[in-house]
Amino acid sequence: MYRPLKPYNDLPRLPIPFDFENRIITKQLIQSVDALSSLNASIKLTPNPNVLLNNLSIAEARDSSQIENIVTTNDHLYKAISLKKKLSQETKEVLNYRDALWKGIESLKKRPLSTNSFVEIVNLINENTSGIRKTPGTTLKNQKKEVIYTPPEGEDVIRDLLKNLEDFIHCDTDGLHPLIKGIIYLSAKNS
Repeated sequence: MYRPLKPYNDLPRLPIPFDFENRIITKQLIQSVDALSSLNASIKLTPNPNVLLNNLSIAEARDSSQIENIVTTNDHLYKAISLKKKLSQETKEVLNYRDALWKGIESLKKRPLSTNSFVEIVNLINENTSGIRKTPGTTLKNQKKEVIYTPPEGEDVIRDLLKNLEDFIHCDTDGLHPLIKGIIYLSAKNS
């Protein structure tokens, strides 16, 4: 059972039990695939698609970092990128997240996602080579400094959960669309 102050070592295994073939989800999946197809077509028409992709990666990094109360502005991020200097710790962390996102995309071109891929990406974000978190006491806090989530603890527990994620991603027999898999992963991660 989830309790914010207790390590969530019994995080539900993937896939979570749910009827993903209901009308609402199917309708949204079709709309999402259409929107992604339109975006893909637009990118192909853009003279320099990297401009759009870079802006999307910055927005993703900024928004995802806000979950951990790492808040910065687009202005600070673009200044840091263009001046090649870090303006604040928050800006630095968001840019590390963006760099890790690109590293993850590049690694997908060479090999499938794996626990090792996840560890490499997190090491980039954290600017170290510590690997899987071994030290207890990690928590996520809201802006009032209240603990809202305590992730799983213990290297064996974390490795087991990452292996479950890896197996889920690469399972070809579940019949789930990749977008649905992404939703399931995010739902389990954030539950």
